[in-house]
Amino acid sequence: MHLVRTTIYVTTDAPTAVARTALHRERSAISNLSYGWNLFSITLADKDPTSYNNEHNISLSAGLNLIGISSDNDLSQSNAIFTTPDGNFTTIANAIKNGYLQQQFAYYDPSVNGYRFSPYHDSSLHAEKGYWINAAVPGILTFSNVVNASSSSLNETYAWKDLLFSNGTVTLNITDAFNAGWVGHDGFFNTINSVIWYSDNGISFNKHVSNSFLDSHILVPWRGYAIFTNKNVSLVRQD
Repeated sequence: MHLVRTTIYVTTDAPTAVARTALHRERSAISNLSYGWNLFSITLADKDPTSYNNEHNISLSAGLNLIGISSDNDLSQSNAIFTTPDGNFTTIANAIKNGYLQQQFAYYDPSVNGYRFSPYHDSSLHAEKGYWINAAVPGILTFSNVVNASSSSLNETYAWKDLLFSNGTVTLNITDAFNAGWVGHDGFFNTINSVIWYSDNGISFNKHVSNSFLDSHILVPWRGYAIFTNKNVSLVRQD
């Protein structure tokens, strides 16, 4: 996977975020990361165990959108609905047929060092993963059967500074993981502030999540993020 600024463009409207402070800090995995590039999404700590069969809307802009699946369960692309700018809604299959969505959902597979497509290669959209959606027009993507994501927790955020990485034996914060060579990639973006990328305003991977005053300091649900890891590690949160 190469971060090519001139060939991939993405915008995604993140929900208005409400930061939450936990009374105690327990660790739970956000995503298992394989060597190479990974597209991931955060999962939610503020869960409602009685919450199921919810719907969640994601705003799509014209062009490529990098979204994340932040439910506790895998979702079905075939059950999703696309709403056009004039308010008409249609199935994903018809949206593709009518040219509203230009291709199937793309996800990066480190095992093949390239992209695969849903539902062609995988019928499910997996929790904790990021996906590209190519939209010809702006619209609303609605997922149904979203589990363990109450209306309040949909807007939960997670701080960059609290991210942890574990190799199964040792757990490091993001700064130590970068210094140890676990995360980050050789090249012009090989700094602690450019470990985690996302895309906004139609420009490919033009923004970072970091501790820099220039960047966002938080990760939000339902947005996809990119990270390069130099070994298989788990991305961990302190709940």
